[in-house]
Amino acid sequence: MSKMPAFAPPTHGYEESPISEQITNLLLAGGTSHAIYAPNDLTTHSVDICKTDVIVIDRNRTPKNQDLIVVELDGEVVLAEILISRSMKVKLRANNRQGIVNDGLNVIGVVTNLIKDQLI
Repeated sequence: MSKMPAFAPPTHGYEESPISEQITNLLLAGGTSHAIYAPNDLTTHSVDICKTDVIVIDRNRTPKNQDLIVVELDGEVVLAEILISRSMKVKLRANNRQGIVNDGLNVIGVVTNLIKDQLI
């Protein structure tokens, strides 16, 4: 004869989502932010981002000097640091290239948060 438990276990009916989804949803601020994998590695004086890291970008934020941005350059999506001089000249710096932007800049979004890949 089998015994039946008097009460259901406290976890009965509970499904937990992976921690990465919970953190990503917490970091997304409203409908203008999106979480994506970093399109390229980037090392600056303050941050080291790898292609396996997740970045949260805000599509409606206007980039300021030394912001990290995701931008389209020559048909390629690139993670870069934007440098704006006092004379309003715009320079982009990525690991493999840098230079002054003369034409219009297609900014996809400004990086607002970084989720480092812990499995490397």
